[in-house]
Amino acid sequence: MKLISELEFLTTPFVHRKNTFEVWHNFVTKGIIGNVPKCIKYSWERCRKYGIDPKRDLNPIEWDPSSLQEHLSEYKEFQQLLHAHYDILKRHFEFLNFSIFLTDPEGYVLSLFGHEKILRLLERGTIKVGRSVAEAAIGTSAPGLTLKEQTPSAVVAGQHYSKFFHWAGCIAVPIFDEDANLIACLDFTTTAKETEKLEYITPAFLNIAYSLQFLLSIKQRLQRSELFDAYFQTTFEYAGQVMFLVNASGNILNINANARDFLREHGIRDFNTNILHILNRNIDIPSLKINPIRVKLLSHKKGRQEIFVRSMPLFNNAGQEIAYLIVFEKTKAPRTVPKGINDAPRISFDCIVTQSEKMLNILNKAKRAAVTRSNILLEGETGTGKELFAKAIHYASPFRNGPFVAINCCAIPSELVESELFGYEKGAYTGALREGNIGKFELANGGTLFLDEIHTMDRSVQMKLLRAIEERKVTRIGGKFPIPVNIRIISASSKNLAKEVENGNFIEPLYFRLNVVKFTLPTLKERKEDIPLLVQHFIQEMNKKFSRCVESVTPEALDLLTSYPWPGNVRELKNCIESAFNFCSGRLIGIRDLPEHICSRPVTCEQTEANGKIEEITKRLLSESLQKFGSVKEAAAFLGISKSTFYRKMKKFGLSK
Repeated sequence: MKLISELEFLTTPFVHRKNTFEVWHNFVTKGIIGNVPKCIKYSWERCRKYGIDPKRDLNPIEWDPSSLQEHLSEYKEFQQLLHAHYDILKRHFEFLNFSIFLTDPEGYVLSLFGHEKILRLLERGTIKVGRSVAEAAIGTSAPGLTLKEQTPSAVVAGQHYSKFFHWAGCIAVPIFDEDANLIACLDFTTTAKETEKLEYITPAFLNIAYSLQFLLSIKQRLQRSELFDAYFQTTFEYAGQVMFLVNASGNILNINANARDFLREHGIRDFNTNILHILNRNIDIPSLKINPIRVKLLSHKKGRQEIFVRSMPLFNNAGQEIAYLIVFEKTKAPRTVPKGINDAPRISFDCIVTQSEKMLNILNKAKRAAVTRSNILLEGETGTGKELFAKAIHYASPFRNGPFVAINCCAIPSELVESELFGYEKGAYTGALREGNIGKFELANGGTLFLDEIHTMDRSVQMKLLRAIEERKVTRIGGKFPIPVNIRIISASSKNLAKEVENGNFIEPLYFRLNVVKFTLPTLKERKEDIPLLVQHFIQEMNKKFSRCVESVTPEALDLLTSYPWPGNVRELKNCIESAFNFCSGRLIGIRDLPEHICSRPVTCEQTEANGKIEEITKRLLSESLQKFGSVKEAAAFLGISKSTFYRKMKKFGLSK
């Protein structure tokens, strides 16, 4: 909760604030601003723009009389507490004539107590219950400044813009709710002659402000607690499913009416038992949210029934799972986490095939960034391996035991992206699943959420994504309460996000949130020395897929592959090798087996030069592997080629053992 602090107005003695009439006079007559605090200067300038005449009577701005009492009743507890404090102040500070009043966030006075003399003076300046003390209504004043800047303020004598308040000295402080929203303003006013004494009463005044703020905090927490409890109990009790509330060990904390009927039907009378005893299985409760199970239970009326069992976690504000709703479904299998989220093979940085110095440098940095919890942005052309890179980061991170959930933002219609990310409650909109749907943020809880092609996301969804990332909470469409999540965000874009921000297509605050650590993956054209390695890697991969024993490509085919610009990058190279497997009949992929658009492309001088570099690299690889292993068999196995291919290349490059 935002507290009242930084009372800067106390740093300047009140006695020095009274000598301001001449400065005020120069401003209102000549427009010259002398030595006044900046907040007063800016307020005077605003008052001039409002058209307030500092020397004439003020025109009061009033709350609609027909609804004033209803509005005041909303602050009834505040008024009662303020009145009690005023009675105490009046007894302890009889030497000081003063008033104390409370306003709403718009500046309308809600309650006003004080000595008769001060109240008469305030009313001459249009201040009474139901009227506004905002800056635009009465000019520069302590409550007006506090409402405008949401900080404590003090205004004395000639610092007031209207001459009708030059008699006064006042201090004001803001009152905030638990979400740091301005909810009220408290003002203490006395005469300018007595402002020196304000320094002695200020602690008591601040105590009132703290009391009001504390009252608001307690009230809001009680309301939220009651609301959460009522909502949970209503949803829990009247859900159309058999539901149990359990802790991580499976001990039952609560059950709904359907669950009570279900247990009786199955001959179970002890409702305070462990859910594992009912299921007659030793299972991990949290795992049920990803891997629901089927169990068969004996019913007195219906015989042996197959039941689908799943769990939904409940979170605390830190995003930790503290309890679970266990749901029994008799009529259909539950929706599970999409295939691939939990059972995908673990990817490590070793799975990224490269010898490119540029790529190796990125990998080394990525390994260091992976062990942190920072958000990561990956940029690079389509097909450069951004998702593979993201998975390698995930499985090297503190989130590796959680799920890796990927969503391609451009593959989902813009109107559905929000529901995919945040999920929705049942009946949230026409066409929604009857039982609702869990969003990707919740699915990724405890793991990594990969947002691919994020630059395609609508700005409206970008704003909601920014809020979710900042608060680490999501609210389902049609839902009433936020759900805490503990995840890492890795986002990817095939466009330069900084330029997208400049062009107005991407909101800057979200860009800064995502761009904590940034890696730009090079194109395949920029890492041509990797092509021979990648070709051999994909050949081994396709051998498993096609149950073949292809060893390599012919030198002529490799020349073509290394000279091709690869606009589709690594993905296109992989598809090219797979295509060649469909036509290759021997142990070597030749030119005739490659796609036509690669074979028919004329070779330029630039490409010939590139081929020469590739041959140099190939020769170096052969030589280094021979020197390292001393055996053709081991060197060939290390490079992923056959011995015959290795010998042929040795002959081509004039190498010997």
